[in-house]
Amino acid sequence: MRGQPITLVATTKVSGQGDSCRPEVVVADSIGKRFHRHPMGKVGAVWSVTVPAVPTEPRRQTVRYFMECCWGEECPVRWKRKRDPWVLRPQD
Repeated sequence: MRGQPITLVATTKVSGQGDSCRPEVVVADSIGKRFHRHPMGKVGAVWSVTVPAVPTEPRRQTVRYFMECCWGEECPVRWKRKRDPWVLRPQD
C-alpha cells in the first residue's frame, strides 16, 4: 500500500422506488489529517474509484475512510463516519 493508489469498489441496491444513490468515499491518511471526498464512477452495477496515494509519515502508514450515499448535494446515508472509520494498514 505504501505510495500506491487504492481502488475501492461498491454496489448499491434500490429498496422501494427512486434512483439509487451515488456513492462517495471520504479518505484521510492518518489520525488528525484532513478527509478528502472522492465521488465514485459507475460501470454497470458496480461503482468504483481509485484514490491517489496519500503521503504519510513513515511510522503512521494507515488510510482511514468511510463511504456516503448521495443524491445531488445531499449525502444522508453513511457507512461508518469520521469518528469511527474503516482503517487500512499496510502489510509488512
